[in-house]
Amino acid sequence: MYEGEFKNDKFDGKGKYYYKSGELMYEGEFKNDKFDGKGKYYYKSGGLMYEGEFKNGKFEGKGKKYYKSGELIYEGEFKNDNVDGKGKCYYKSGGLIYEGEFKNDNVDGKGKCYYKSGGLIYEGEFKNGKVDGKGTKYFDNKEQEVEFDGVFKDNEFVKGVECKYIDGTRVILWNGIDVTMTIKLSKNLENIIQKINEMYYSPEYPPGFRKTIDSLYKSSELLKPIIKK
Repeated sequence: MYEGEFKNDKFDGKGKYYYKSGELMYEGEFKNDKFDGKGKYYYKSGGLMYEGEFKNGKFEGKGKKYYKSGELIYEGEFKNDNVDGKGKCYYKSGGLIYEGEFKNDNVDGKGKCYYKSGGLIYEGEFKNGKVDGKGTKYFDNKEQEVEFDGVFKDNEFVKGVECKYIDGTRVILWNGIDVTMTIKLSKNLENIIQKINEMYYSPEYPPGFRKTIDSLYKSSELLKPIIKK
């Protein structure tokens, strides 16, 4: 049942449309007998399902969708009744679940997922509703430490850097190889090299010292990228 404005014997303009049982289904703008323009669409139980833009009878453009209980599910772009484009999804409690790109009602493209606590779960690429592509996954802790950083496929980590705790000790793996000590040593090495550079250019040290450093620089593949010449 319809009540509202007509044009050429068709629903056109502002109006309301009702379920056969009498409950309000839609209120807003019409064009050529279809929902078209800005409007609101309701669950049969009476709660608001969607508010925003319509085109040719479908959700199309910017809008908001709600749980039956009234909480906001999603706000962003729609296409052909589907979540499509950029938008945000929410937990019933109100916290952000996901923000980023969507396609055909699935997360698809670049985006970020969040824990209920508010911390970041993952940021990176998605495909057809799954973590897929380059990205970073985080632990659910205050420090937001990286758990995985690299390439994912079908929600599974494929390659890159993995961090985990073994007996309370943080271990860092690169493509399955434990590189924890290498990283720690490289940090110490940078400090050592910085000191060597200071000494190299200091007039307090004799030319013989600089020749020793030159020889070390030429023979060490490890030090070449670090020592400044």
